Amino acid sequence: MKKFPVWVIALPVIAVASVFQITFDLGEQGRLDSKFMREHIYPVAQTTNGLMTNIKFRIRGPRPPESKIVIVEADEDSLSTLGRWPWHREVYAQLIHAIFSLGAKSLALDVAFSEPEELIPPDVYKSFESNRRLVDQLKSFEGDPMLGNVVQKYRKRLVLGFSSDLECQPKYFPLSECPANDAGLLDDVKEQVGKFSLPSDYPFDQDFTLKSPFKQLLRVFSNIPVLREPALHSGYFGVDPDQDGYIRRYSLVSLSDRKIYPSLALALARIARDDEFKIDFESNGRVRKAWFAKDPEHPVPLTPLGFMNLNFKGPSRSYKYIPVLDVFRALDSDKPEIKEALRDANVLFGVSAIGIYDMRAFPFDSNTPGVEGHATAFDNLMAGDPLRSAGSIRMGWLPLALLAGLGLLFAYFFSVLEAIPSVLVFVGFMSILGWADLQLLFSRNINLPTAFLVLEILGIFALILSVRYILEERNKKFVREAFSKYLAPQVVDLVLEDPSRLTVGGERKEITILFSDLRGFTSFSENMDPKTLTQFLNEYLSEMTDIVFEYKGTLDKYIGDAIMAFWGAPLDQPDQVELAWGAAIAMTKRLREIAPGFKARYGIDVSAGIGINSGVVSVGNMGSKRIFEYTVIGDHVNLASRLESLTRLYGCDILTTRESLAGIPEAKRADFHTRLLDSVKVKGKKNAVDVLQISPTPLPPQVISLFEEGRALFRKRDWDGARSKFTEASALCEQLTGQKDEPSLTYCERCDEFKEEPPGPDWDGSIEMRRK
Repeated sequence: MKKFPVWVIALPVIAVASVFQITFDLGEQGRLDSKFMREHIYPVAQTTNGLMTNIKFRIRGPRPPESKIVIVEADEDSLSTLGRWPWHREVYAQLIHAIFSLGAKSLALDVAFSEPEELIPPDVYKSFESNRRLVDQLKSFEGDPMLGNVVQKYRKRLVLGFSSDLECQPKYFPLSECPANDAGLLDDVKEQVGKFSLPSDYPFDQDFTLKSPFKQLLRVFSNIPVLREPALHSGYFGVDPDQDGYIRRYSLVSLSDRKIYPSLALALARIARDDEFKIDFESNGRVRKAWFAKDPEHPVPLTPLGFMNLNFKGPSRSYKYIPVLDVFRALDSDKPEIKEALRDANVLFGVSAIGIYDMRAFPFDSNTPGVEGHATAFDNLMAGDPLRSAGSIRMGWLPLALLAGLGLLFAYFFSVLEAIPSVLVFVGFMSILGWADLQLLFSRNINLPTAFLVLEILGIFALILSVRYILEERNKKFVREAFSKYLAPQVVDLVLEDPSRLTVGGERKEITILFSDLRGFTSFSENMDPKTLTQFLNEYLSEMTDIVFEYKGTLDKYIGDAIMAFWGAPLDQPDQVELAWGAAIAMTKRLREIAPGFKARYGIDVSAGIGINSGVVSVGNMGSKRIFEYTVIGDHVNLASRLESLTRLYGCDILTTRESLAGIPEAKRADFHTRLLDSVKVKGKKNAVDVLQISPTPLPPQVISLFEEGRALFRKRDWDGARSKFTEASALCEQLTGQKDEPSLTYCERCDEFKEEPPGPDWDGSIEMRRK
């Protein structure tokens, strides 16, 4: 079967990323004709790229402003002292006069005075209308004329503000929603702000503008005539947040009836630079180039729709802020720090008081006074450092080329490399991309839309590794199902993890071995037909094997009805003895539970003996190169088998050794019920081994005490005394538990034998086992 090319599954990811990249590019250029793409895909693409831009700003960190910029703020203290917002016009008049008196170079107001202020009620004027001189004297006390006089005085250095409550892109909306040819609306806009438009008009006829994606201002709220008539400069202070509410771009110019209107920051920059702003349009009506007349070699990077991507200098209050009250105090007293801050500064006035709701979300900070956006735009215009896109550096093709080329390249790499190399390649590429994007591009004010590339590579990496994991797991499942019938689960997992282990060889390790064998199996198996015998063995071995696996043991083999298992290999198990002992106790208890069922179905009484021993043995794949098994060999393995045989002699279910007991921490030995039974020289061994009984249930302390007394007398050759203690121990055990103490009865028989035929003078108290 031909191997599936995993890299192919990355093609949909590359396609989706490319669609978002193309949609973003077309949306930024005003060429996205599809309504669905414009209203559903473009906002997601814009937000995604914007979030990446936020991250870049925060990693890059703050930068000092390039120009001397001061923000005079209407803060909470100023509002509580000077009165509620909006203030009387005379306050603004005094503030403007104070700012310029303290040496400011220019000033822009992030407010509009669209309604006249009436301090004296109209009825008062009406009652004195016959006395024209008195009426004129009364009007001199109004705030609007006072502010108008200040505007007249500082008109060359002062920028008023205006905004709009009806604007649209004619190309994308019907005339009913975007009446860009409504003469009444256009004439009103022209009346209010027409004198503040840039010297050159939009070089296309009215019919063309009705098909343009350029933002059109259809209704504005500007300043009352007494203020706008003496003014020379006014700028649009509306904002254009992205879909997620963050402001990352600035509408530098807007259109209305073929007139081009500057933003507040641009109007202020024209004063500060003493320069005119020029725009060259393409034949499709979009911006080709924008620049200041005195500096044509350094164009201002605008998007085709007249937006400037802001290069923020830091979090909230990155510019010098001076409260309005401090400005007034500096005018009336000696405040050298305020005077120095305002001297030759370009000033913007705005509101920072929370209750006025002029707070905006910028990349560094989501709660910043809106006036700081205008300050950032002005700073960018003065320093010539707005963010540039791929299009502005004449590499608009680059993001899409990177998406396709790197997407295919990494799809191939991730499909052929192993998991760890793939992770290293992924981390390495992301590190290089991040460094290049931040150090080589963003630090030089170039903001490529790398969000889609990052997400594409991340998506390809996650998708391919997931698919490869699924395919690998499917293969492992097949291998596991095939090998688990012959190998212990741990061995299968080890083989799957490292197939190189599937070779002949071994190592020396300290492990714990368990042998379990049915008593009398040979006799009752001879009376069973093969089918019934097989069914019985399958039931019995399944029950016991499940317990071995439950206690994390490795099943070595079945030897007829016998089970051989071990702990401590192939995986290290610090608690191997506890696990082996726990498994033996669980096997004994489970066999007692299922024995009545076996009796009913097969007519046999079932019991088993278990031997456990610990020690250093050889463990590994033993056999030939073609056929081998994972097993253990060594003296300690043989001893475990001998202990299983001894269970018949002592009438016990479980026997173990001191070597195993040593593997149980002192604090946990009380959890197991053990007693020393005997010292035995098993067949083939010269040295005696201390044999211990592990009881599934607690033994009465009195029985253990009598048993120990009997053993002490036994080793002293006091056969009658020892027999008396053992007899008493067994009788007491039967009285307390309902069962005789089989080891005590075994010692009674041995006392009778030694009384008849005493051991030799060199006897050390041990018993020699002459059979397996």
